[in-house]
Formats: sequence, C-alpha cells, structure tokens
Amino acid sequence: MLNPFLVPGSGYGRNTKLFSSAGLDVVGVEISETAYQMAKQFDPRSKFYRGTVLDISFDNRKYDAIYCFNVLHLFRQTGREMFLLECIRKLKDEGLAYFTVFF
Repeated sequence: MLNPFLVPGSGYGRNTKLFSSAGLDVVGVEISETAYQMAKQFDPRSKFYRGTVLDISFDNRKYDAIYCFNVLHLFRQTGREMFLLECIRKLKDEGLAYFTVFF
C-alpha cells in the first residue's frame, strides 16, 4: 500500500478525499486560504499545509506517491522545473508520481 501520499495543489480536498477514503495517509498542499479551509472541512482524514507547491519543505517525510492534478500548467518553465525537482526530492526511491496537465 502507498503511504504516505502527497497531493500538491490539493484545492478544496476533492482529490485527497478520494485517497484518504481508501485508507491512505494523505498530505495536501494548497496555496489558496479559502480552498485550504474548505479542504480541512471536506476531508478531515487528510493533513493539509497552506503554502506554495514550489516549496514543499514543510516536513522531512519522503512520500511513496505523489498525485498532481492540473498544477504544472500554472507555472512558466523555470517554475515547472523547480516544482518537479521538489517533487523528486520528496519522493521515495521507487515511488510513484502521477501528473496531469492542460496544454
């Protein structure tokens, strides 16, 4: 089983709740104060951090999996590179990463 599980750009918790309801230990990161507050109510099983996905140094954990839904397109090339490097740094060896993006 994949634990812990990181969801950068978690929004109001829709994607975190999918995974936490399946029994996973989920951590979400969201920059919007409104979405962050909504997520804590919508998905009380997950832990949420408020901040930018460009700095996900809020803990020293390594994650078995990262699920990122439509966040990469929000950045220019240098921001994307920074974000991907942060994700790689937080991912365990042989961990899984799933990213979707708008083009």
